[in-house]
Amino acid sequence: MSLTRVALVASWLNQYGGAERVLEVLHEMFPDAPVYTSMYAPEAMPASYRSWDIRTTFMQRLPLVTRKHQLFLPLYPLAFESLRLNGYDLVISNTSAFAHGTHTGSGTTHICYCLTPARFLWDYAGYV
Repeated sequence: MSLTRVALVASWLNQYGGAERVLEVLHEMFPDAPVYTSMYAPEAMPASYRSWDIRTTFMQRLPLVTRKHQLFLPLYPLAFESLRLNGYDLVISNTSAFAHGTHTGSGTTHICYCLTPARFLWDYAGYV
């Protein structure tokens, strides 16, 4: 099987940590793949991200979302369910929480690189 269209999905891009390092490796493997994410704060990410094809959801337009993304936790499932990634052969979601909820077509292989459990599930008070 020859893969022609690949998409990467990340929960959010407003802080730099382990998930973003994994995303960088995935992007090195698939440099032409667009990166779908709930929202993106270019000033908080390495400069190299600015050359990527990053596509955000409706959440990008919400006030304060890039600085206080924890307050918007109830909206993330809706944001990722609103993504329609039917036209891709392979979708790789890199997430501990919501990004695996994207919709793909029946001919699309969806691989979820599942990170450690989302901190807001086991330490909500410390996270929010």
